[in-house]
Amino acid sequence: MSSNLSKYLFAFFALFVLFSDEMFYSVVSLMSISLETGMKAKFALGEAIIAYALLMWDFLIKKYTHRNYLQFLALVVIMGLYYITGFFYSPWKDLYWSSFLVYGALCVPATYVGIVLARENYEKEVTKLLPFFVTIISLVVIRSVITSNMEGIILRSSEKEAFNYQTASYFLSFCYSYCFLYVFFYKKNKKSFWGKMTTALMLLLLFVCAVGCLLGGGRGAFVYIVAITAYLIYRVMKRGGKNNTWYVLLIIGGAVLMIYLSDRLNIIESAGFMRMRERMTFEGDNRIGAWLKALDVFVDSPIIGHGLGSIWWTVGFYSHNIFTDLLAEIGLIGTIIIVTVLIKCLSSLIKWSRLDSFDLFMLIIFLGALIHDSFSGYWISSYKFFLIFGYVYAKRGQIYSRVIKKRQIVELKSSVIKQ
Repeated sequence: MSSNLSKYLFAFFALFVLFSDEMFYSVVSLMSISLETGMKAKFALGEAIIAYALLMWDFLIKKYTHRNYLQFLALVVIMGLYYITGFFYSPWKDLYWSSFLVYGALCVPATYVGIVLARENYEKEVTKLLPFFVTIISLVVIRSVITSNMEGIILRSSEKEAFNYQTASYFLSFCYSYCFLYVFFYKKNKKSFWGKMTTALMLLLLFVCAVGCLLGGGRGAFVYIVAITAYLIYRVMKRGGKNNTWYVLLIIGGAVLMIYLSDRLNIIESAGFMRMRERMTFEGDNRIGAWLKALDVFVDSPIIGHGLGSIWWTVGFYSHNIFTDLLAEIGLIGTIIIVTVLIKCLSSLIKWSRLDSFDLFMLIIFLGALIHDSFSGYWISSYKFFLIFGYVYAKRGQIYSRVIKKRQIVELKSSVIKQ
């Protein structure tokens, strides 16, 4: 009993880390709290402290080998050197430290969670708790999105507001993909009452999140929804089986429902959808200007860049694209290394996800972070990337260990036969 409880407690912590931004802003919104400077930093540091405590527990009680934590510890050292170096060279020291506390601290628990999820089997517990997180976040965010559109405005960025059009759209697009995964790919107890109700709820939230994303007006989120829908439908169709016809009818019915909701809610004329439609043309867009500035900085030092974190004072702000940020900061050499790691993570997850729905869960997290970071956000704030790095590193380590053990067994058997 205590073992099951501990597994659920860690699964809860793992999902809380995965939904860190979503949970923080949802709680702030529900409690009608005005955002103050340092609130997010304290929240992130709190999660990091818990992660370190759990790490020490693993070492002292479970006696895990050090192999699966080398990346975690190396990450902390690299990030520490990054921000210490930046502190000495940055003309904006206060901004630099605050960005470390807000953006960097969440990478610590995310990497730890990724490693542990790969080491131990938490699929059952995570699957059961996932609807809880998705439901809370979806309902809280959609309330803000619908309220703003009823007033004919778009959620705007403000230090006092919990949501803006970007965060709201991105949060809902992630929840959309998790709902799709839960309904079509996770094995559930379809005979129980709660199993049927949960599946029905997630199916309803799938359409609600899609509509809310359009109303929010975030184009990166819209691109992600289109891309992940196409990919997951491809996976459903490729899986085949006797339920294939049912899946096709359900998807067609969902498309019809989306058209109906779009007409009833007048989404085409909503403030969020109008903004997204205009910005998808990229004409006169500030994102293009930011990307070009970052590329100009990159041209000044194309091989090694200007140093990690330099985007903040060379461009004036991050360029809202992970690749232009990396080119400006670490040049071609560093960017090639990072892109190689990203490609390796992507290929590993695609391969593993053919056999395991939990790996498919990790894959859509990775794709979401990658697409979103191509339109908005600074790369160090994408703690979901670090969760994936930890997960892939640990799982590849386990696979490698199993291969070595099999070889040792084969060699031992062959030596015994020879004797």
